[in-house]
Amino acid sequence: INISSINTDSQTLTLSGNDLSIVNGNTVNLASYLDNTDNQDLSLSGNTLSLTGDATTVDLSSYLDNTDNQNLTLSSNILS
Repeated sequence: INISSINTDSQTLTLSGNDLSIVNGNTVNLASYLDNTDNQDLSLSGNTLSLTGDATTVDLSSYLDNTDNQNLTLSSNILS
């Protein structure tokens, strides 16, 4: 069934506080998703990346491939 002639995507969403609504439709309260789990601290010690409050660490040493060791030269207005 071809429904390309039906304008099903013309919808308006509004966000008021924690309520997400669709015009002439329903409203969803998003407050239960505001648990602040994204408020975390990262730390880097040597090649080890850590997340505060989590014993799991990430060893980044395998990503040290020295591809950033480059030389730039500026002569007048030419960067090479």
